[in-house]
Amino acid sequence: MNCFGADVVRMAGEHHEKFKGGGYPLGKIGNDIHLFARICKIMDVYDALTTRRSYKKAMSAFDTLIIMKKQMAHDFDPELLQEFIQLMGPDL
Repeated sequence: MNCFGADVVRMAGEHHEKFKGGGYPLGKIGNDIHLFARICKIMDVYDALTTRRSYKKAMSAFDTLIIMKKQMAHDFDPELLQEFIQLMGPDL
């Protein structure tokens, strides 16, 4: 797929990695995960939780941010997550 730049390919390939480890497909951690992938992961999880699906109701933005901060924080770059929370809602 030569139509996408290397950064976009890395973002797509690494956005399931977890900041503290335990993600996939390469098991990368921390800043070894491309910045774009770390940002994409936050957006992907937020979208998944706030979007209505055939099998679940959409969560409110507030509840989603609380879950991301309190139950899933180890999955995300903490600085990026805090910036996202400040952009999307109240300081939690």
